[in-house]
Amino acid sequence: KVAHFEPEWVAHFHRNMYSSNEFNLKWLYNGAIILGQNTGTLFTDKIGKYAVIREYANGILTESEPLEIVFGPPQALNILSNKTTFCEGSEVILRHNNPGIGASWYLDGNLIGRSDTLISKSGGTFKIQYGGLFGCGIVESVVDIVMLNNPPIPSPNNLQFYTCSDKKFDLIVPGNNNYNYEWFRNDTSISNSNVLSISILGIYQVRISDFNTNCSILSNYFILSEDPNCLGEGIFLPDVVTQNGDGINDVLSIRNIENFTNYSIEIYNRWGALLIKQTSMDINNSLESMKFDFGQYLILVKNIFTSEIVLSKHFMVIK
Repeated sequence: KVAHFEPEWVAHFHRNMYSSNEFNLKWLYNGAIILGQNTGTLFTDKIGKYAVIREYANGILTESEPLEIVFGPPQALNILSNKTTFCEGSEVILRHNNPGIGASWYLDGNLIGRSDTLISKSGGTFKIQYGGLFGCGIVESVVDIVMLNNPPIPSPNNLQFYTCSDKKFDLIVPGNNNYNYEWFRNDTSISNSNVLSISILGIYQVRISDFNTNCSILSNYFILSEDPNCLGEGIFLPDVVTQNGDGINDVLSIRNIENFTNYSIEIYNRWGALLIKQTSMDINNSLESMKFDFGQYLILVKNIFTSEIVLSKHFMVIK
């Protein structure tokens, strides 16, 4: 190990060892015993290698790992970052080139942490500082992180519209020549305009990207229905499930159920025992892991407020 000191500094060693009837202490300087130094503390102003020896009553000696003292500043400290410009909301990870020294991080002059790695979502002037052993030879490194603005989030955002698929209307976000628009329906890209005409239920998203900065935002629109008999994209209840591992109809899936609200799904076996009951928005996540025995089952779609059965169907499970 090497400790760096500026000239005229005095090193103070404390080995956490005290006088004992079991052993005596001896300090070594460049391999030679320092006469008269037999306590747990040593002061020195000389460069070189230091170690301490325990000498037990039975003659056994144990020697510590040496520590070398040299004059001069600590190793240069640099923030390792190949990027200083980020989009708003990005997670910035900063590290330095001398891990394990317990350096201090500052943001715009304020202490924000002591670690080898700093994670932040803020922009500003970041500084890392290390005072060296015993606080001497201070070194530091500074980097400016710039957060670029994302395009504005359309208003309204994340709204749920309740409609039936025989009705058509437009989803519109403000147009800007510096922006690119991409619409998705249920994660499938469908348009590149700031205006989207829709007539089908589903979850819609628009990604707005700035040509100049490549920063983008994603806005959600939930086009759902309270009527499970809605035409076009209504709820589809399966006839058969073949859980034989061929990848075809192995999982019970109720298609389009996520487009409908205020309903619950109940599944019963051939003896009338209730196997599962969940809301329409969560049912398919639960069904992915369910295994069914061979036989006939019943699916009921109920209004969660009135318990009225609005849809029902039997399906077969074939192995």
